[in-house]
Amino acid sequence: MEKTCGHDVHKSRQRTCGHDVHKSQKSRDGLGEEYGMTGRNIARYMRLDRLIPEFKDAVDKGTLAMVVAVDLSYLNVKMQKMIQQVAEAEGKKLKPK
Repeated sequence: MEKTCGHDVHKSRQRTCGHDVHKSQKSRDGLGEEYGMTGRNIARYMRLDRLIPEFKDAVDKGTLAMVVAVDLSYLNVKMQKMIQQVAEAEGKKLKPK
């Protein structure tokens, strides 16, 4: 069995001489705990990064609900822009159903 700094590599990939080189990103539940949120809310905030800037701004201003924004985040950029343009041109608000 391969050893690194006296530790079995296959036994504990997180213990490598005090370095977390094999440790994956924190789980959403772990981050949620750290920030006083649920893991589900952390996942929602992470989805918002996939929005076009106009939708991100609307979430920041409170004119676009997070639930709607998360749903929109699953669409590609072209579709998001199309929806944003139509909603703006027709003066429609995007609301959860």
